[in-house]
Amino acid sequence: MKTLKYAARHLARAKAYTLINVVGLALSLGCCILLARYLHREYTTDTHCVDRGRVVIPLQDIDGNVYPSILHPDWVTLDTTYITDSQVQERCRLILLQDDLVQRGESSHQAHVLAADSSFFHLFRYPVQVGEAALHAPTDAVLTEAFARRLFGHENPVGQVLDYAGHEVTVRGVIGEPACKTTLHFDLVVAYDLSDEWGRMPWELVHVLPAVDLPAINRQAHIYRPVKAAGDWYPVGKQIRQQFLTLEEFYFDQTSTDEDTRLMRSQGNLRYLHLLAGVAVLLLLVGMLNFVNLYMVLMMKRSKEYGIKKVFGLHRLPLFLQIYTENFLLCAGALLLAGVVVEAGQPLLNRLAGDLIGYTAFDAWLMPGFLVLFPLLTSLYPYLRYNYRPPMVSIRTIGTSRQSIAVRMGFLFGQYLVTLLLLVLSVYFVHQLHTWLDTPPGFRTEGIVHANLSPRSHNFYMAGEEERQAETGRAQELGHRIKSCPYVDKAQKISKDGVLAKGFLSTLLNDRGEKVAMNMTFVPKGFFDFYGIPVLDGNLEGEGYLMVLNRRAMEMFGYQNREEAFVRSESPLWIFVDTKGNVVEGGTKLMPVAAVVEDYCNGHLSLGRQPMAYMVQGTLIGDEWAFSVTPGHERDLHDYLRQTVQEVYHSDDFAFTPLADQVAAIYDDDRRVAWVSTAFALMAIVVSCLGLLGVSLFDLRQRYREIAIRKVNGAKRGDLYRLLFRKYAVVLGAAFAVSVPVAWYIVHRYTADYVVKTPLQWWMFLAALAVVALLSLGTLWWQVRRAASANPVDSLKRE
Repeated sequence: MKTLKYAARHLARAKAYTLINVVGLALSLGCCILLARYLHREYTTDTHCVDRGRVVIPLQDIDGNVYPSILHPDWVTLDTTYITDSQVQERCRLILLQDDLVQRGESSHQAHVLAADSSFFHLFRYPVQVGEAALHAPTDAVLTEAFARRLFGHENPVGQVLDYAGHEVTVRGVIGEPACKTTLHFDLVVAYDLSDEWGRMPWELVHVLPAVDLPAINRQAHIYRPVKAAGDWYPVGKQIRQQFLTLEEFYFDQTSTDEDTRLMRSQGNLRYLHLLAGVAVLLLLVGMLNFVNLYMVLMMKRSKEYGIKKVFGLHRLPLFLQIYTENFLLCAGALLLAGVVVEAGQPLLNRLAGDLIGYTAFDAWLMPGFLVLFPLLTSLYPYLRYNYRPPMVSIRTIGTSRQSIAVRMGFLFGQYLVTLLLLVLSVYFVHQLHTWLDTPPGFRTEGIVHANLSPRSHNFYMAGEEERQAETGRAQELGHRIKSCPYVDKAQKISKDGVLAKGFLSTLLNDRGEKVAMNMTFVPKGFFDFYGIPVLDGNLEGEGYLMVLNRRAMEMFGYQNREEAFVRSESPLWIFVDTKGNVVEGGTKLMPVAAVVEDYCNGHLSLGRQPMAYMVQGTLIGDEWAFSVTPGHERDLHDYLRQTVQEVYHSDDFAFTPLADQVAAIYDDDRRVAWVSTAFALMAIVVSCLGLLGVSLFDLRQRYREIAIRKVNGAKRGDLYRLLFRKYAVVLGAAFAVSVPVAWYIVHRYTADYVVKTPLQWWMFLAALAVVALLSLGTLWWQVRRAASANPVDSLKRE
């Protein structure tokens, strides 16, 4: 208790240093806690699963097209069984049906529907709001709380009947959101056995035994083998391999992206998280260096006191307890202010995550962990320094030795180095983001919107004749209304995402037998004209399927002229049954290239403009539309389409997205990186300036006698300014020299996989140096001016 009182009394006497130290540490810890909470949320995704490290999702890679699959698919014969039934504890089949149609009475609602086996709720634990989370019968359904409120308001939905995919399903329960982030997002869970044909490729979750060696299995399975078809409908001539990812790994997998399910599946970005973790470590390092440096200033003011105590028998434990207690009190005060920073930064954290982040058990441990461990770390250096320092040295020198000055400048050097690194990275990421956003993607974006105007079930094609005729009538009515819309210049039916669609990976061969793997997509006639993509050579006036390549694809095949270009696919591009019942495979014979179009970027610009092949056909069948809007009438078109969908489909749900917004959304992660690095770089500058203020306050106070003597001997004010600024300028210059290669290395590693990237330019380093130098100069100026303007007689009397 005496130690606690003594520590509090000493900190209260050194008010200026204590306040500077607490504020600097609070800013640093507050920002680190915000980042730590976000990183913890990402790394603990799907912890509501009973065993996410042993729940496996099989992936199939067919000629580079990667899809989640099932353990033993019946459409292909695999030559090896990698995981046997005896190694499986439980399994669950899944079908993801994005933007499907659910009806309640006469009203229709779009919903993300998950068709799953009853074992789904054995593998995942969801909080039950009402009823039960179980699928006992094929007609059972479970709603999420948000979807239940959307359909039923505050009415109890248990026992209510919904119409889905031509079947009546009964609501058995309502579930809430788990505390953790989840990979799968859905509004409604129905039984997998509700339908015999879903029209989608199924996934499977396989809970394997602990003895299953997944790394060894993946090394064996991750080798391409020829496809062995299990039926007449599966194309032969492809290569297949498998991979088995745990649910924990699946969240960060970027290879199995599916455009038809992307709204129902979250995907993490490890590179992005590693960068944020690095920013958090650097910011914590700035705060720690600042804290230790200023605390050492406090210790130096008491150097004589500790020396006398050691002469009278001060032992190691009391010394450590006193240092630890002072650091503990400083950290406790800083954490109180850090809590304010965390609360103020909660909206920014939600923006960073793109979701509302609540408080969890991790938050309850985070601050107490900082309160215990941080003082322990910051106490080590002061304790080692003063415990092994001879008492006479402590009595004779009170902060004036060269070693003390070197240590303080070393800590200040570390702060400057980290601050410059954060600022250079911030400038680079902001500049790179603006470069990407300002670079035209190669197609028209202004005045174009994409819309889904047909809220119908994905199982529509399995419906009865009466329902199909009714849907045909609704589609015709929708087409008539679109043609009569006064706000549309052009309308085009498109595949999912239109010009941004990636298509599928296909291996094409030219007439010389050379193979090139590239993305292939089916587009309607008028596609290139609608999006303003220049046709460089040829035309699209032929009938049937027409092959079109972009400039990059022509270069990869080695063609100079379109007339000499002939290509075919290694495997069928389309399959149909003719009138005689024969299976016809298309695209495997050489086809002339009907046209060559200009390259454009349909994804992240860092990937460059990829080779693309297009199969042009008359029209596309689907629900997606692209509209060229009459300038100034975007809102009018939105209202017109909403009213049309309400009258034709009796639904309030439809998607309406400007193409420019879709392109901007590609760079959401980069926008967050630029925002985070900028915000925390500025915070690091503030913390460093506070540290500089505290250190310079002590250093200049120690040199008042020297300054007075120099003034008596004729030193001018300019001479004193140069003398007092020189030491800090040298430290800043040294930190800048070290930051240049370190920043270059970080940027080089982070952008190593980028095809298109902004080079790290010299002005970025100078801009960072100028900002830090100006703020440091402003911090030092008033103190240096006060020291240089002091009356030398008064200074000599006080000293």
